[in-house]
Amino acid sequence: MKRLLSTFILLLGVGLFVNAQSVNVQFTENTASSNCEANLYCVDVQLNISDADAQVMGNASVRFSYDPEVLSFSGRTGEITKGSYTSKNFDPATSCSSLSPYAPHSFDGLIPGDFLISTLLTSPYVSGADCTSKLSDEWTTLSTICFEVLDNNQSPKLKVTGTQNGHVTNLAGSNFNDASNEPSNKFLNGSFEGLSTSFSDVCEVSSNTTNLVGNGWQIVSLQPVPVQDNMTLELQLTNAADVDIQIFDLSGKLVQQFTRKATAGLNQMSLDASQYAPGAYFLSVKKGDELLATKFIKK
Repeated sequence: MKRLLSTFILLLGVGLFVNAQSVNVQFTENTASSNCEANLYCVDVQLNISDADAQVMGNASVRFSYDPEVLSFSGRTGEITKGSYTSKNFDPATSCSSLSPYAPHSFDGLIPGDFLISTLLTSPYVSGADCTSKLSDEWTTLSTICFEVLDNNQSPKLKVTGTQNGHVTNLAGSNFNDASNEPSNKFLNGSFEGLSTSFSDVCEVSSNTTNLVGNGWQIVSLQPVPVQDNMTLELQLTNAADVDIQIFDLSGKLVQQFTRKATAGLNQMSLDASQYAPGAYFLSVKKGDELLATKFIKK
């Protein structure tokens, strides 16, 4: 009987682990906010939830580290002397336009190399109000943090602190309660994606010159920039041709590619950027052996 009971508890624990929801964290470069001339490096802290339908998240904490020899931030809630912090309240899509589901975040960045963000689900939502933002499998922005750059040739080494891919064991790290806000009712910590793109790489994208004019064809414009959802690529061609379009992220990774038929004259091609993570991208257009390119920012 004791052995059967132990087996049952083990299976129950495994079942809970498999079915429990996990909160994932990632950083993305916010090149629109970064300022290369002022040595300001800005990143978005983003969250999503896996293995579940959209969920309301309760109180949460995100702790991460960075290289204090490369970046500098000094401040906490109400007082910042180096850098800046902007609370995004999970970019809430809520029918309660007069209310925000989350209070402005509290944060502590006074210890070099260590940053702690705390969120608070406000009381109307704890009590079960229907209108609140929910985490889903789409990445949503928690906050934008800007650091002063001390060494622009090195990696910032942004890394989330806490147990990954399993039950929370590091209570001083990153933890996420469900909407009940009971300390024991936690989401699992999921995947934590760090960031190692150097400030010089970000600035290279900002200053990189691109070739917009080819032999008998050209990129006229790419609007709007920054883009939120959809943008329009305008191509001018002397003769009709098939063109290959590719989108690359900051690291050079191919994000999307497709082929379009272009006619002689001005062509307006609609491009869907809604699924891209915020950051800087390159768009290349190939016709025959010629390649034209431009860049854009996804906010």
